[in-house]
Amino acid sequence: MISPTRLVLCTPVLVLLLWCHSGYAATINAASCSSTDVQTALNATSSGDTVAIPAGTCTWTTTVTPPCHSWTLQGSGTGSTNITVNNSSGDAISVNGCSGGSIRVTGISFNTSAVGSGGVIFIFGGSGLSFRIDHNTFQSSTSWGRWLWDNVPCVSPGCVIDHNTITNQGALIAAETPGDTDNLAGIAMWSKPMVIDNGSEVYFENNSFTFNNYFANDMMDCDNGGRYVFRYNTVVGNVVFDHGYDSVAESCLELTAYQNNLNGAYNGTNEAQADILYRGGTGVVYQNIMKNSTQANFLVTNYRSNGSGSDIIASNLPYCGGGNSKDGNVTNGWPCYEQIGRGSSPTTPGQASYPLYEWDNCKTALGCTGTSDQNTITAYNNIGGTPDYTVADIVKNRDFYDSQSTGCTGTQSTGVCIGLLSARAGNCTAGVAYWATDSNTLYKCSSTNTWAVYYQPYTYPHPLQGASSAAPAPPVNVTTTVN
Repeated sequence: MISPTRLVLCTPVLVLLLWCHSGYAATINAASCSSTDVQTALNATSSGDTVAIPAGTCTWTTTVTPPCHSWTLQGSGTGSTNITVNNSSGDAISVNGCSGGSIRVTGISFNTSAVGSGGVIFIFGGSGLSFRIDHNTFQSSTSWGRWLWDNVPCVSPGCVIDHNTITNQGALIAAETPGDTDNLAGIAMWSKPMVIDNGSEVYFENNSFTFNNYFANDMMDCDNGGRYVFRYNTVVGNVVFDHGYDSVAESCLELTAYQNNLNGAYNGTNEAQADILYRGGTGVVYQNIMKNSTQANFLVTNYRSNGSGSDIIASNLPYCGGGNSKDGNVTNGWPCYEQIGRGSSPTTPGQASYPLYEWDNCKTALGCTGTSDQNTITAYNNIGGTPDYTVADIVKNRDFYDSQSTGCTGTQSTGVCIGLLSARAGNCTAGVAYWATDSNTLYKCSSTNTWAVYYQPYTYPHPLQGASSAAPAPPVNVTTTVN
């Protein structure tokens, strides 16, 4: 029912009441935390309204499908609004075919007993959405599963996932749109001008991820044109990574990571293969603490660089050896389509050169470049096989650049140097980069002896967090109740 206060504020005349409802956002109180009552409340919303879910413990066995307009789903706080997801054939919240709206999920504890492949929150089928997912807990009580699968591009005013606690559940970021010419597999994102960390990615910031079990499963994944920025997070027991053009139709386009604390081991055991692992695409990675992985803390690979991966590479994706027209085929197959160090382009998608730059990634404390505490990139072949062109396809100071403490004055010819802008070398070799600590800017040598601005981090905190990152208070001005 509609509260008397709402009627007095607007007018008792029905036409004016409807006009008043469309003029500002309402808060609608779900009768309980059950999926049926939450669905009923969402069905009653207009664009911009908030559905308030009361305290309680409920089990969802059916999928909640919100309407295709802007809305907020707000619980009474983690530990207060508790939802167990037991829906092996579906998702908890499925946002399907919606475009251009802005949605938010906040203040809820989700415990997964069973969930379909889409995960707890599944966003797919539209041309793009803005969203914020914040101050929730996601955990699995039985086995690994996804807590999020975002399958559409991010649009203004942006996408941010902040201040969540995630335990034993993974996430997948993709960017598939109905207009893709590759069977909805993300080629549209690979055909745009390349940008890095400019606010158009999905942002993960100030979250805590813990894998005390199921650590062999993906923690953070990305494929099919997906782009994400991972910053100011804590990870224990798993890896931040992406898929390449091998077992998926298109590679992840961008993975950018900075100022994270990444520990591959849980209590010294259950060690992940790496802390950060790329199988394709590009980005920048800097000022992360990375430690305790089994193989190397920072790995890059290209499964198509060898002739063995038949169990991984689809039959229509031959290895990068000179026989695939999508590859550059300059040397054997190099540059391989959408491999490490390749970015988007309207004219040469998957082949434009955008090297992976990394600097000051350390095992224990930042400022480690040039010491034994420094992490550098390791290129590896994880599936064996011959011929193997891995070391020919992924080359230091061409496809990726590590930070260095020498050769940073006079003429810089290799790597990424770090220091004050005034200390930057006067001359440079094309491709090298310089991180200016006083301007928080990465400069790239765009051509011989010519420096140009290449990268600056996006606003932090993300603007969708607003002026405060504190957990939202439960609604107090409830204007509408759905029974």
